[in-house]
Amino acid sequence: MSHTTQRHDTPASPIGFTAVLRLPTVIRITGLGRSTIYHWMDRGLFPRPIQLGPRAIGWLAGDIDRWLLSRRQGEQKVSGTSALANPRCRGE
Repeated sequence: MSHTTQRHDTPASPIGFTAVLRLPTVIRITGLGRSTIYHWMDRGLFPRPIQLGPRAIGWLAGDIDRWLLSRRQGEQKVSGTSALANPRCRGE
């Protein structure tokens, strides 16, 4: 089963996204680890999932899309800066 985001511009889909992503897919898409996702959620830095059932949660694909886009826009605001410019990233 493919976990792709389907966008619909019809009134039948008020939020515009039909896909719900489970944790393994969110990990694969974002490149983040499980503990990082939950830590960032606690700090308000990552979207919160929705409750699917008594013991199941999932993230709306649109929430993840917007989060990824916001991360990319944040990078562009710091243009000219790279991780290698940070002494801690160079191991100093």
